[in-house]
Amino acid sequence: MRRQLAGTVELSFSLLDQGLLTDILADPTRIRQEIAARDLRETVICTDEIQKCPALMDEVHSNARASTCSAGAAATG
Repeated sequence: MRRQLAGTVELSFSLLDQGLLTDILADPTRIRQEIAARDLRETVICTDEIQKCPALMDEVHSNARASTCSAGAAATG
C-alpha cells in the first residue's frame, strides 16, 4: 500500500509508536488538530495500525474531507 500511495500521502502516523499511541488513546482528536494546524484538510493522511485505536475511526468518519489508510485498506470519511 505504501508504494501505491507514494507521492500522494502528505502526512502519516504510525500507531506502532507507543508514545503516539498513548497520546491518541487519551485524545483521538489530536490527529485532526494536527491536520488542521498544518492546513492539510484536502490531502491524503495515512494512519498505520489504526485498529489499535478504534475511537480514531470515529474521527475519520466524522470528518468528510479526511482520508486514511490502514493495513492495506483505505477508508474515506
